[in-house]
Amino acid sequence: MAAQVQELRTHLTKAVLYIGPTGWSFNVAQKEEDLPTISCEYILTTPDTLSTLMDILDRARFVQDKPPTMLNARIGVYLHQDNGAISKLILSNAFRGEGARGVYDNGTDVVSSLEFPKELRAFAMTLQQTKPNWYCDGEKKAAAARETAPGNQPQ
Repeated sequence: MAAQVQELRTHLTKAVLYIGPTGWSFNVAQKEEDLPTISCEYILTTPDTLSTLMDILDRARFVQDKPPTMLNARIGVYLHQDNGAISKLILSNAFRGEGARGVYDNGTDVVSSLEFPKELRAFAMTLQQTKPNWYCDGEKKAAAARETAPGNQPQ
């Protein structure tokens, strides 16, 4: 997948990120089509944000691996190319000391580095949401509260 990410970098025109809540549980596993409903949506079109996203994907060190026992979608990355093609990465949350497991382009089962979901979520927190909802607003408020907690102040 690393070679494909490098190839995409030169043809990327837009990216759509769906970042679902980490602390929420649902009665059933969430599917890819549920991501727009349960997630924060971010649309990236500027060269700087697209480059940062691709850097994060490079550092994710995706490797082909066994499929997840159940894909409980929490992250969706849709990479729009200048030829009209869209590559997609659908992942669950990281679990039990492993990276996030999921599917790349409906055919390759992958697992990310352990840091990837954290880094992608931290990057998303710096972006303007294109479709806010109460899941992501709650996550942003919780992150802001953690940052301003008395024990987190610089010395």
